[in-house]
Amino acid sequence: MLPRVVPAPALPALLALACACVTSACSERRRAPPPPEPPGSTTPPGSTTPPGSTTPPGSTTPPGSTTPPGSTTPPGATRIELGRIESVAVDYHHTGWDNVRRSFTLERAGTRFRVTTNTGPDGHADAGATTTELDATAVDALATLDELVPSDGLKSCNSHTDDYPKLTVRLRGSLATVELGSSSNCRHFAPWNVVHDGRLLVQFSGAFGAALEPVLRAVDPQIRLTERESHAAELDFLQRRPAPSGVRVAEPFRERLTRAAAAAPAVRAAFPEHPVLGVTAWCNAAGNPTCRRLDARLTLGLDADFAVETEAEVLDFEVRSLVPVPTDGLAKLAASRVERALLASSKTRPLVLRFSPGDDCAQAKGSAKDLGLPVPVPSDCAYWFSSAVADDGDPPSVFYLPALDVVFLRRGSGEAEARFFRALGAPPEVLADLTNIRRRYVRLDGMFVPSR
Repeated sequence: MLPRVVPAPALPALLALACACVTSACSERRRAPPPPEPPGSTTPPGSTTPPGSTTPPGSTTPPGSTTPPGSTTPPGATRIELGRIESVAVDYHHTGWDNVRRSFTLERAGTRFRVTTNTGPDGHADAGATTTELDATAVDALATLDELVPSDGLKSCNSHTDDYPKLTVRLRGSLATVELGSSSNCRHFAPWNVVHDGRLLVQFSGAFGAALEPVLRAVDPQIRLTERESHAAELDFLQRRPAPSGVRVAEPFRERLTRAAAAAPAVRAAFPEHPVLGVTAWCNAAGNPTCRRLDARLTLGLDADFAVETEAEVLDFEVRSLVPVPTDGLAKLAASRVERALLASSKTRPLVLRFSPGDDCAQAKGSAKDLGLPVPVPSDCAYWFSSAVADDGDPPSVFYLPALDVVFLRRGSGEAEARFFRALGAPPEVLADLTNIRRRYVRLDGMFVPSR
């Protein structure tokens, strides 16, 4: 995580955040207000969960279905019981290192399923489809869909290149009919987008794909599966594509998470008068298959000119912890001529301050070597970072190294870069040769530090 510049008046807020988060996992137990019911919900306004119920408020799980204590199933998850599977239609298309199309229909015939290979545009059956009947046991494993949560749009996961499957599966059961789709190359084709009763749901765990793969293997061994692969990806939780026309979607996850972050006690204690300006969230699908726990990055407003970025852990849309924002050197940086010059050369408002904890020492060690200073140890390699945007070039990026008490400026370009140095009061020889990167060490008061 990387920070930016903050004015001196913002220091009390940052100190409050640091006090509220003495460790990297502040205990946050207050739950954000539950999201509004999705369109079409039949839950009466003001309805509450009966005392002792194990079904979370707002859950769409059918009556009689409960979430066991300690379950990893997300609160509000839906389970769909299809009943006896009568038919399955599968469309499969893979592109990348090959171009394969398959289309099958499975119809129940007693204890077996009759497999029909549909003809292609040329009137010939797809090559490789040899199975004509399949035992019903494998197909019946598809009859229960669990771990489904309301979705704000179509989700996908791509952990590697040159491997792009696309599947559409239509299941017709005695109790329900659903359509599932995936364009993911992560394990078990997760996540799966599910349309049921005109509503969009998503399953992050890939449990459906794990149950489907034996069926696909039996129908056609040439279909490329993912279950043997160890592909794990960080799924962008807030990414979405539009749902099919007429399908109801949930409240955008971004809005829901932003509201939860704004309500978190640690955030409110440190930034009581300023909003959550931005949020990103991702899910490590390998160790967290249901995406119940999220890693997030929050951008919190300090004033009109500056914001600070910090990382957070989110569980069931409750912000459980914030990574503390260290204040060492921050007040100096916020009030410095360097950051004011950056602000003056940019159209960006506010500038975002990011903090790097020093896990990568390359920048600090290189700077120390150039300046003839002692090479810092890893604990001294932390730095603040800020960058800006302009229409007429790029202002330099600022790296403030508190251990060295020096700023390193990464090269910019164009008039925006020259404007920064003029605002900083650079001497004529620097303005005359902005390509000499070894002259771009400055102290926070704007004094240039010559390199050795």
